[in-house]
Amino acid sequence: KDSFAYTNANKTLQGFHKENLDFDTAIIHHKWSQFDIEGQFTQTPQGSVIFSHEGKLYIAKSIDGKNWENPKKLTIEGMGKRRVTMRGSSLFYRSWRYPEEDAIVMYNPHLSNDGKRLYYASNNYGTKGKLDIWYSEMINGKEDEWTEPTNLGESVNTESDENYPFIFDNNLYFSSEKTDSLKGSNIYKHTFASNESVLLPEPFNSNADDYNMVGDGNYLFLISTRAGNPDIYYPAQIEIANADSTQ
Repeated sequence: KDSFAYTNANKTLQGFHKENLDFDTAIIHHKWSQFDIEGQFTQTPQGSVIFSHEGKLYIAKSIDGKNWENPKKLTIEGMGKRRVTMRGSSLFYRSWRYPEEDAIVMYNPHLSNDGKRLYYASNNYGTKGKLDIWYSEMINGKEDEWTEPTNLGESVNTESDENYPFIFDNNLYFSSEKTDSLKGSNIYKHTFASNESVLLPEPFNSNADDYNMVGDGNYLFLISTRAGNPDIYYPAQIEIANADSTQ
């Protein structure tokens, strides 16, 4: 709650909270930058870091909370024999370059609150669009072993892109380019209890691209191109758990 971390040009930076919603100049997190993290990453309850690199998911296990082992690829059932080839990728949503047609990739992981379910975007077999939101369950309490991917289904995934999953207050928030979005990519809230997804109102969404919302009960951050370039925004003092649909 005293800082937040993010990636830019595959470097991981850390901004430190001063007061209210003011953050000090970010510094480079040199250890995590060595991992060459792409986009969104997540931490386990034990402090390990799960992230994507060239369309694969990796884990760097925590040694003491300040140091991490060298990353190794996550073991996800049913994925071991699938070939991955990449054209390349970058941090910001509109700049992703998609892989070759036969490649299976996984991006932007996010863990559930208890750390036992891992959400991510993938074009795995059965994907409805270019990318869908999928999840895997932890196997026998092992951070680096996960079940075969499960698609979240039609209440979340469409023929458009779904990306950047994020869990808050037992609801799923994600970005989508589906037809009821304001323009480009917008942020949606999926309620598991009702199995419904709704478009979040302003200021979360705009007529530009809005995506990659993360945070905790105190601070929320998202990326938006509403001012032209992709920048980090934090909508102040907004109860996202009670946000109404714009529909």
